[in-house]
Amino acid sequence: MSPLPPLNAEECQHVRSCLQAALSQGNTEIQRQSEATLAGYEQRPGFCAFLAEVVGGREEDHCTRWLAATQFKNSINRNWRTLKTSRCLGETEKAHLRAKLPSLIAQDDNQIAVQVALVYAKVARHDYPREWPGLFSDLTACLRGPPLPTPLVTRRVYLTLHHITKELSSKRLASDQRTFEALTEGLFPEPLLQLFERWLLLLKIVRRLLLHGVPSDAKAARPTPAVAAVVPVMVQALSALLALRPPAAQQRRAATRSYLLAMLERSLLKLLHTQCALQDAHPWSYHGSGMLLPVLEFCCGQVSSLGVQRESLNGTGERLVMKAMVFIVQVSQCGPYKKKGLANTAAPEVLQAVGNVQAAVADFWNGSSGTAGAAPHPDAHSSGGSGSCSSGGGGGGGAPHSGAPSRLQSAVAALVGCWLPLSCRELQEWRDSPEEFYHGQELSQGGWEDTLRGCCETLYLTLLQAHRQAVGAFVLQGDLVAGVPRVILNKEVVYNAIALGAYELHDLVDFTGWLRGSLLHELNDHSPATKPLRRRVAHVIAQWLPRVTAADRPPIYAALLTLLTESPPDACLQLHAVHCLRVLVDDFGFEDSQFEGLVGPVVVSLMGMLRSCAELDTQIQVFTLLNLIIERMGEAIRPCVEGILGLLPQLWVDSEGQSLLRIQILLALQRLINVLGADSPAAYPILLPVLRYSLDVQQPESGLLMEDAVGLLLVALRNAPLQPAQLQPGQTLQPLLQFLPAVVTAVATSTENIQISLEAVKSCLLLGGSPFFRQQAHASLLPLLHDSLGALNERGTLLLFPVLATALAVDPESAPQLLQPALVRLLDMMLSGKESSLILAGALGVMARLLLQDPHHLAALCTQAAAQGVSPWVGEDSPAADPALGPGEQLLASLLDLWTYSFDSMAQPSARKLSALALCQSLGVPSRATLIHLESILVAVTSVWYETRSTPGQGHLDDGSGSGGGCSGEGAYDLGCDGGEGGPTAAVDSEEAAGETERRAALMRSDPLHTLAVGALLKAKLGECAALHGHAFNVSMASLDPTIATQLHAAIAS
Repeated sequence: MSPLPPLNAEECQHVRSCLQAALSQGNTEIQRQSEATLAGYEQRPGFCAFLAEVVGGREEDHCTRWLAATQFKNSINRNWRTLKTSRCLGETEKAHLRAKLPSLIAQDDNQIAVQVALVYAKVARHDYPREWPGLFSDLTACLRGPPLPTPLVTRRVYLTLHHITKELSSKRLASDQRTFEALTEGLFPEPLLQLFERWLLLLKIVRRLLLHGVPSDAKAARPTPAVAAVVPVMVQALSALLALRPPAAQQRRAATRSYLLAMLERSLLKLLHTQCALQDAHPWSYHGSGMLLPVLEFCCGQVSSLGVQRESLNGTGERLVMKAMVFIVQVSQCGPYKKKGLANTAAPEVLQAVGNVQAAVADFWNGSSGTAGAAPHPDAHSSGGSGSCSSGGGGGGGAPHSGAPSRLQSAVAALVGCWLPLSCRELQEWRDSPEEFYHGQELSQGGWEDTLRGCCETLYLTLLQAHRQAVGAFVLQGDLVAGVPRVILNKEVVYNAIALGAYELHDLVDFTGWLRGSLLHELNDHSPATKPLRRRVAHVIAQWLPRVTAADRPPIYAALLTLLTESPPDACLQLHAVHCLRVLVDDFGFEDSQFEGLVGPVVVSLMGMLRSCAELDTQIQVFTLLNLIIERMGEAIRPCVEGILGLLPQLWVDSEGQSLLRIQILLALQRLINVLGADSPAAYPILLPVLRYSLDVQQPESGLLMEDAVGLLLVALRNAPLQPAQLQPGQTLQPLLQFLPAVVTAVATSTENIQISLEAVKSCLLLGGSPFFRQQAHASLLPLLHDSLGALNERGTLLLFPVLATALAVDPESAPQLLQPALVRLLDMMLSGKESSLILAGALGVMARLLLQDPHHLAALCTQAAAQGVSPWVGEDSPAADPALGPGEQLLASLLDLWTYSFDSMAQPSARKLSALALCQSLGVPSRATLIHLESILVAVTSVWYETRSTPGQGHLDDGSGSGGGCSGEGAYDLGCDGGEGGPTAAVDSEEAAGETERRAALMRSDPLHTLAVGALLKAKLGECAALHGHAFNVSMASLDPTIATQLHAAIAS
């Protein structure tokens, strides 16, 4: 392709006109044409250079320059590198643009400045350092002048550096990371380190350089000089900025917050956030800087001093306290400070450093607190500069002053007394919207560090784990836990502290005595003032579940029921009762007899909550408990079934678009139908519409609902009654069977739920019988089996064999003909020699059933397969092909050869007997193929006869020998596809449903596997074989090995 000509002066003017026209607000057609014209010019040389001139031209109007800057950035992003879909800029134009960029930095407009900085970042990503080695030296030169840089230039340089370092730090190749490390070493001598406290952007640059440009020292246990040098400067800046911050009360009295104050608080947050990030990434460098204990004391001071000002803090103040708590938690849980990750052969100086920092932190917590909330000073607690990691990092303060509380006591007292109690704002939120308050408190969408309460609870738990005896004794002292009257909120927060530390305090609290002497009484106190305490008592019981005795469960159930039925209802208390009940009911120690008397009132209360609640999370939690109660209580839930079924239709309608809630409704229906059993047609008015919607792959929610919807259909099919008298007037089971095409379509769309879908197909066949099979064979079953065979992995293929066997057992007369294309494909898979032994054993089970029902079916199948080009299987010891045999007979001989060769790979007794009976049946096939493999057939059959002759019934396998799972003999090839693994729980529970069990038993009673004896069938078929082949048969029998002949005579004589 010939190169495009560069833009000329006329075209440049046209570009300028298009930029102005693209901003036209009145005519969208003009805008569209202008944008298309600009896109066409983008491939022309000189286009980016002209855009740069427009951006730098002060005479252009602001909008045109902004659009040019945006177009400039996008064009650079698309065309700086050579791609198949774009034109790469020429090297001459690139050099011109790199030289032009510094003149574009000093932009008055913030939006244009950001676009220019992004252009710098995109070019730097591709050209630094190879094509543009002087990038950073040119930028930092702008900070030195001459003349002296203006504040605008300084801000724009920092903005540009921010975006460049952000872009370069995201590169992940090892060579790029080494380049960034070298860049880090080169930038620190520049003015960045001296001026960072004045500019927030510079702080971001430094943080990114230190986090991504310097390898972590967590395992090396050696401080990095760059980090150790920077941290004291940052702490000094933190101290200086904190001294300028007015008290919280003064801020609250101010009518408006100034921009300067907002920037000050943002800088404080960013500095403290940077301390957390640096301590996490470089723990030993941070310790070696001497700043670990000063910053730790500053954070403890913030927690202790600002607690009493909690109600007057603004959002930024709360976030500052949260960051302080995060830093304390981080230091307390720091793995390197606890020898975590260090090898057993660590150097002595490393182990010494670990011991020093542990001793310093321990002394710190035992020492008395200094000035509450004082700013950290670089020389406080310092061991003298950066030091090495083997230094102590500063003294911890020794023993506390006489009578003064230790830092640990002060921190815990602040947490328990100030931060953990419900604030006035939280109490008001509870009064305004109890339901929303509960979910805001209990179901935070982010991590613990994203909420103030999460930070408080995590810090408390961290201190309790690290100082169990001291904190436990402090929290449990005096009358904090006993029933002595105290301020309700103080008592509530102590209960919360004990609930959070249930594991750590398990042997320090007499929970049974506390429960009987105080908690149950407080849970039954219905005065409005005790609501916070009752809420927390339910939480305590749920957290201390292992200590709840069986004798205490009934009064707990009754007390929780009072929370559910309280008038007027309080959604927050109700949801805490729901949570506690769910924990109790889902526990291993749950006894249904203790809960039976309360089932009705609890279910009624839960149904009332479902009608009145507005939050999706509430409905899901209530449904989860309801499903759990139905599952655990079984028949005891029957009196409540009618009411639940009456509620579900409206809930289904109201939950449109809320798939999680609809899944809970599907699970509830599964369990209710399991409970109803043969009376399940009473649920069909709600069941059928729900299934019709959920199984429709065209519906937007089908992907989320499909698994549970198929599970619901499976449960309904298994529980379908046997007797028409159990159906309501005008009711039939045909609507259930009509969902088979939908299940087949779902399998064709995705194999994600194939296991439970095929279980539903088997149940449809058992319920519908021969007429249903003949109706659906061509439309649904044949496409499913034919398209799936050979297209699935081993596990998926194994799941298909029980469906094939069930179809052959349900309609032995029509199934071989109707399913012939699928059977031909299966035969081709077997004879190809590419399938595993598991698939081969399962496929032989299907062929065994086909052969056992009628030998002519298998002979016809081999003839059809030969006509379609299926090749015979040839094993290592296979006899030479007999030219006298036709193509179909050669396939039959090959199949018998493969069968006898693979016979010992079948392990289940029912599978072996089924194959032995089928091989006996093959002796009656009018083909010389059976004589070719007569000896191998007799070896396999007599071995099974010996295995079964000790079984009661003279060779009959009893019904418990592996023939369950959906149809007679299915255990021979039903390898784990009983619907148990990966299916819904209710579907598992429905396996023994009375209707399904009786239908299996009826099919089993007519199954040849359970009506024929190996010895008797062998004797009869040998007689038929002798009559068919005459002298050739006698010759083959005479050539048998004497041992085999002896076994054969014994089997026939039996």
